[in-house]
Amino acid sequence: MSYRIFRIVVVMSALVMIAPVAAQQQPLLESGGIGKVRVGMGIKEAERTIGVRLRSLIPAYGEGCWLAVRADGIDPGLSYMVENGRITRIDISTPRDGAAPTISTAKGIGIGSTQADVELKYGSSAISALAPYGHNDRDRWVTVEGTPALGIVISISDGKVVSLWAGRRQSIAYTEGCS
Repeated sequence: MSYRIFRIVVVMSALVMIAPVAAQQQPLLESGGIGKVRVGMGIKEAERTIGVRLRSLIPAYGEGCWLAVRADGIDPGLSYMVENGRITRIDISTPRDGAAPTISTAKGIGIGSTQADVELKYGSSAISALAPYGHNDRDRWVTVEGTPALGIVISISDGKVVSLWAGRRQSIAYTEGCS
């Protein structure tokens, strides 16, 4: 009987250790959104969905287009572009004072992935172009998972993914914030 109790304790201990890891798993960046936050969603609906208010990343932006982040500071590398009250783009980048987010696409591409990883996972469906402010031909914007309305852009510099964003075609094509 004591061996059976020992086995139960071991299994329960393993479950207790695994549960926090499962709870911390990051949502996937998709062309239509991230987790339960969807492109086209109103700002108030997005706040209800994530359970926290969003604040302007750069206070000087106007109401027509601005970048929002969680007001509680969680997920500092995740921002939402809001145009006319609706989320049109979701950006993943490394915050100045933090570690790179572990958010990735459904094919496992995230910050730190290599250009070879992107080419392997997306193949000929990826559309590659020189980055608008690139320093050489190793600075690329690769558009993947594109539809006529949505897509994901993977920004590569010197062979590594440095940021990625998803959303409406017009919004993912902006070279700087809202323009």
